[in-house]
Amino acid sequence: MNLRNPVLRYALLGVGVGILGVLVSTILVAYDRGLSFAFPSFIAVQRTQKVLWFIDLMPFALGSIFAVLGNVRYRLQESARELERLVEERTRKLSESNQKLVEENQERQKIEQILSRAKREWEVVFDAVKDMILIVDQSGKIIRCNRMVVEQFRKSFQEIIGLNINRLFYGENEPPNSSFAYQGGF
Repeated sequence: MNLRNPVLRYALLGVGVGILGVLVSTILVAYDRGLSFAFPSFIAVQRTQKVLWFIDLMPFALGSIFAVLGNVRYRLQESARELERLVEERTRKLSESNQKLVEENQERQKIEQILSRAKREWEVVFDAVKDMILIVDQSGKIIRCNRMVVEQFRKSFQEIIGLNINRLFYGENEPPNSSFAYQGGF
């Protein structure tokens, strides 16, 4: 008999409470009849009192009810253990995912630093060139220029960026008939 099983423990508890109920009720009836506190008196009371026959069923009824309660408790404990296992597993997976995100973030920050340094180096070289350099899109709009352009036209970067290259050089958006004017396209 395995007393670790909650169903069996609860069933035995129910039977014990039921037997105690039978004994107490039998003793009370015997005391009420004025009988002596002896085993033959209890047998006599049990034979003559039909209501005690119903009470004699208490160990079976309570044992069954307590067994059901034990089974419910056992299942709840099993569910709780399974939920704890699932929480631990999900926590572990979240920790692993979090660690991967931290590593990816660190790698991204390193790449951003490298790109930022490369951009600064490119800008330094771009601005150090003594010739005018302009970068334009397909429509002729200036998207980047070096310092030499700013110095030659005596305008700020903000005034130059966004202008049509022909407007900067010729004062109009449409190019004049010249092989030096920007005609659009690449």
